[in-house]
Amino acid sequence: MDMGEKRRILDAICAAEKEAAGLLLHAHGVLAECKTGHRDVVTAYDRQVQDLLLERLSAACPGARFFCEENDRHDDLHAEHLFIIDPI
Repeated sequence: MDMGEKRRILDAICAAEKEAAGLLLHAHGVLAECKTGHRDVVTAYDRQVQDLLLERLSAACPGARFFCEENDRHDDLHAEHLFIIDPI
């Protein structure tokens, strides 16, 4: 991967991060639900941010793998390009 490609991916990651932050800045009426116990909660915004990041990062870096907190997506941790997503 050349420097131009690395720069393009980095720019896409930064843009996705800003877009996800925008979702959170407009969050209101946040309700949490328990996942596995009273200390393990998830909100609709957690899921929205994770879905947005999966979509944007998959497009920016085809073939990338993901390890996600809010669903059961736990791809190969030894992949060349791996994103670990813990939305909030």
